[in-house]
Amino acid sequence: MNVFNYYYSNVLKNETIEELEKNKDLAIKIKDKLIKSSYIYKKRFSEKIEKELLKRIEKSIIDESILVVIDDSNLLSSFGELFNDNDKVHYFNSNLSVDKILEEIKLLEETNFHILYLAQDNEMSALVFRLLRNVLKRQSADALDKITVLVDEDSKYIDYIREEKYYYLSFKSHDELLISSLVILLSYLGKDEKSFLKGIEEEKEDFVRSDFKDNKVLIYSLIRYCLFNKGINKELVICFNEKLKPLIEYFKMLFNDYSRNNVYYDLISVNEIKRSMKFDDVFETFILVNKAEGDLILGIEDKDLDDLNYLFGRKLSYLNKTLETAISIKHSENNISNSIISLDRMDEEALGHLYMFLTLVSKVSRSLFDIDDKGIDYIDSFKKIIL
Repeated sequence: MNVFNYYYSNVLKNETIEELEKNKDLAIKIKDKLIKSSYIYKKRFSEKIEKELLKRIEKSIIDESILVVIDDSNLLSSFGELFNDNDKVHYFNSNLSVDKILEEIKLLEETNFHILYLAQDNEMSALVFRLLRNVLKRQSADALDKITVLVDEDSKYIDYIREEKYYYLSFKSHDELLISSLVILLSYLGKDEKSFLKGIEEEKEDFVRSDFKDNKVLIYSLIRYCLFNKGINKELVICFNEKLKPLIEYFKMLFNDYSRNNVYYDLISVNEIKRSMKFDDVFETFILVNKAEGDLILGIEDKDLDDLNYLFGRKLSYLNKTLETAISIKHSENNISNSIISLDRMDEEALGHLYMFLTLVSKVSRSLFDIDDKGIDYIDSFKKIIL
């Protein structure tokens, strides 16, 4: 079975299929443009550099100490939650409340730590970095040895970082910065970063080599685009694995930035959302994991008071898959268009596929909607209010 797959239901109306065909040339043109750009074919930083960087971080981390990650995108914290790393890594972003920031700073005042800062031209993240840097300076004279910065070459902070003599790596592509930061995080957490990179490269290769009808990224991007243009503009993403939800939230931000429509992700509120929306303006994306990490076989009770003995001998994972299938079928019966993103298992390789698939979908979709890749800039408004 494939580690990662995508397919859509037969519920899509004929006119939507026709729209896909009409927009085929546009999608292929966007694909060709992406392939010619540095993003698809850019060579990653060598393993040697990443290993040296990881050694540098690990060398500065002594017993009872932690890695502090400043990442405004929330991407690294999303992956961190997948691996339950709360004790080893602390995450900061511009969405943290003042109380939470002060609480973390108080904790770090009495802790050995290393800063990994993803400089992403965000004023609040830069401010958090300044505060934490000052904590390090108060702790020891070798604070510079405990700071590592990853930065885009065209960042407004690049000159400041050089002048302060921070240890840094600069990237021509912001996408490469994010991938390298994930590699470093996974390595630090003792996970299989090579399998993660394998998933990324395989998904890239699939995007480059697949023709239109077999190209998962183009088909999914065009389905969303065509449905949005027909007024079916509420996407409900249903994920049955709670560990994936933080990662989906990260991509929710990317998708909302260009779609100009609501994208809902919380399975718990599905029924509430459905009551507040018409069925004819909703489409769905299911994200399913085929194999559970663990399992449980259901037993039998002498008094079948809850009428559940008919499930005797069944695996809990089987019941969960049956529920997923039942919901998907029921929604199809109600003529709700749906797509399914399927992971065979939730490991590093599959996550690499999922990450790159959604990243490419976001890039193709931005081109389809003709939206600037940099998104919305709030800094000017922020400064005007402050000054």
